[in-house]
Amino acid sequence: MGALFELTTLFDNQLDEVGEDIIQIFDDGVSPEVVSNNTLNNKVWESNSTYNYLEDFAYEMNNTLKSTNGVLDGIVIDRKLDRPIFNSTFDLFHGLKILVNDTNNTKVTINQYYYNPSTKDWVADCNITITDHFGLDKRDALTYQCYHDGFAAWWLLQNKYANSPFITKISFSATLRGSLDL
Repeated sequence: MGALFELTTLFDNQLDEVGEDIIQIFDDGVSPEVVSNNTLNNKVWESNSTYNYLEDFAYEMNNTLKSTNGVLDGIVIDRKLDRPIFNSTFDLFHGLKILVNDTNNTKVTINQYYYNPSTKDWVADCNITITDHFGLDKRDALTYQCYHDGFAAWWLLQNKYANSPFITKISFSATLRGSLDL
C-alpha cells in the first residue's frame, strides 16, 4: 500500500506526506471516524475540479437568485448528482486521485451575502465542506488490483484486519460572485 501511495503522489511532496499520514492510520490499526488535513484542504481548494464545481454552483445560484430578485432567504440549490471528482491524469500522479478521487457529499454554507439592487451584483462568502468515504469495496479491489498490488493490500487491511474505512472531511472558504443582469 505504501508503494501505491508513493507512486500516486509522485509529483507532489506535500500530498505524499498526507499519504504517509493515512498509511500511519492503517499501521496504528485504529481508524478514526473522520480524518481532516490542512494540506489536503488546500490542495483540493487549488484544484481545477473544485474551481469548475464552484463556478457551476455560482451559475446555478445566480439563476436561482434571478427568480427571487436577489433575495437569498429560503432558496435551495440542489446539486446532489454533481460533485467535485478528482480523477484526472494530473490528479493520478499528484495525489488527489488516491486520497480523494470521487466524493460523497459537498455542502456549501453561505455565511455572508451581499446584494446590490442598483447594479444587481451579488457576493456570497461561503464555507465548503466535501466528504469522502476513504475505503475500497470489493468491486474497487477487483477492478484496480491488476494495476497495483497496493489495492489488494488496502482491501485486505480494511476487510481482513479490521482497519475500518473512515470519512475524509475537506473544508475551505470561498467567495462566489454573480450578476442578475447576465
